[in-house]
Amino acid sequence: MKCHSRFLYLCGYPRETMLLLLNTGLRKTVVIVAATVATAALAFPLWRYFRVDRLEAAGSPSSLQRAIALQPDKPELYNRLGLLFLFSDDDNSNRALAVLQKATQLNPYSGAYWVDLAVAREQQGDLSGADQALQSARRIESNTPNVLWQDMNFALRTQQTDRALRDGRELLAKASEYTGRVLSQLAPVVPVPALVRDVLPATLRSFSDAIEIITKQNHMDAAGVLWTRILALNEAPITYYLKALLDGALEAGDVSLAQRVWADSITRGWIAGDVTTARQPLYNGDFHHPFLNYGFDWRIVPQPDASVWLEGQGPMPGLQSLCVEFSDKARAGFAHIAHAIPVEPNTFYTLHGYLRTNRLSSPGGAYLQVAEALPRAGQVSTTSPVMGTGGWREVALRLRTGSETRMVQLSLVRPGVGSGEAAASGQVCMAALEWTSLGQSSAPGAAR
Repeated sequence: MKCHSRFLYLCGYPRETMLLLLNTGLRKTVVIVAATVATAALAFPLWRYFRVDRLEAAGSPSSLQRAIALQPDKPELYNRLGLLFLFSDDDNSNRALAVLQKATQLNPYSGAYWVDLAVAREQQGDLSGADQALQSARRIESNTPNVLWQDMNFALRTQQTDRALRDGRELLAKASEYTGRVLSQLAPVVPVPALVRDVLPATLRSFSDAIEIITKQNHMDAAGVLWTRILALNEAPITYYLKALLDGALEAGDVSLAQRVWADSITRGWIAGDVTTARQPLYNGDFHHPFLNYGFDWRIVPQPDASVWLEGQGPMPGLQSLCVEFSDKARAGFAHIAHAIPVEPNTFYTLHGYLRTNRLSSPGGAYLQVAEALPRAGQVSTTSPVMGTGGWREVALRLRTGSETRMVQLSLVRPGVGSGEAAASGQVCMAALEWTSLGQSSAPGAAR
């Protein structure tokens, strides 16, 4: 093998032979210059890379322009600069359009770049050009949620309702977390019940988000359709959403829907209640089940001067009672234990139960009260008050509902006391409450 004198050590010659080749100043200079040139060739791209990176991180129009001068083939730089121009206070719309167009030329496979270009064209009034850019984005990234979201909003702004519905349906099929935003955007142009029926995908996430939207934005006309779809899915929403739907239906005055949600949920085990009594108007009137504190069960609002508990003693063996102990500082009125009861209009009802007091010093005593609640507050009927100390006493009241009444509220009441009176301390218990319909009357009337 023939060896070149510069590479003698590769052919087995000792390194001293190589050192002899660098024994003159000229040879050393040549080697140093060659090494410097090679190092510079490597260092300049690295310097340019770090310089561009720092300028891009600064994020100002001037820094991005300097970065483009150093690396004119990087599309991200044009896109960022174009967005700065697009949303600046100065009139840079023409500059934004040109720079964003350059980004799509350098990288025509980014859906985000085409979406940004569409926004710039729309701001210029070029709706056809904006549409073409969005179609390019759709062809490139047909499954990207943001592309579908932008196309849906463009369709709404240009009054293409059918296209917006298709986009919304496709978007939610791919990303149900957009449910709230899609419903909110489409609601002004399409009835919400139709959106719930035709656009929402059959997923629990989507249905749960829809519950939040229709209850918070007062679209309760869609709640019945939504509940039908939830039942068909047969997956239990978490308690938060069931409670929101129940409360929303009651606030909207739709007692029938609230009853349906309540009974269906207990029957399917989604609400931990008693299946055999789920459809009774006065649910848990015997206090044998833990309080759910929502829907058609007892609701207890805490009060600093009152303690509430269940007791395993009643007027007869096997019965339970609910008791309240008022402290010696209790002065405000108490009506913090209540139960919503669905009713029919123009109908006679009776409430029967038992009360017991122990050292109850309130001059007004304590009593049960039933008041019309929906569609509006109305007539009130009460039992006779009990006070002092005594055993179980049978109490009752009678009410004839008005022509539109759909729900009444049962409460345990202990009136407050004035500043010059003694505190309303002591204990009261109630047990074995029964709510009975006596049938419809021929005409609405007042309470008896």
